[in-house]
Amino acid sequence: MKRWKQDDGWGQPVSITAWGRFHIVHRGPDGEIKNEFIVPNLVVTTGKIMLAGVLTGAATPFARNLAIGTATTTPLVGDTVLGAEQGTRVSAQFALTATTAYYTGIFTANNPATQQVIAEYGLLSLNAVGYLFVHSTAPAITKATGDSLQVDYQIAIT
Repeated sequence: MKRWKQDDGWGQPVSITAWGRFHIVHRGPDGEIKNEFIVPNLVVTTGKIMLAGVLTGAATPFARNLAIGTATTTPLVGDTVLGAEQGTRVSAQFALTATTAYYTGIFTANNPATQQVIAEYGLLSLNAVGYLFVHSTAPAITKATGDSLQVDYQIAIT
């Protein structure tokens, strides 16, 4: 029986790169854009576990729920929740094009129920507790109760 050895030239390392970003569009009650920006994200440890689970078929359900919060602390790889989540999570619409996944959701008027200064974004596996996949902070915006916040997320695997 032949045993694999790293120096026998078989089994070269596989290089997979994933990058993602949030696109945020903040609109007033009249639909006019108040703020718009794109921010990078951090795939946290639980997110990496979810990705590995996809390869084995063990990752169900995968991240499909968007969340917003008010914390301004820089995300860390060990984060499992947003720093200060606000409102109700939004089940994202999603699509796949080749090696890129797209998610989109809208936090409508009254979500959250009171005016909040939103500065963090996340994508989680469930609409209740769920596992955090990615976490990001962004420039703080004041979301009044009549405002909407469109949150798009894109992740590409290369």
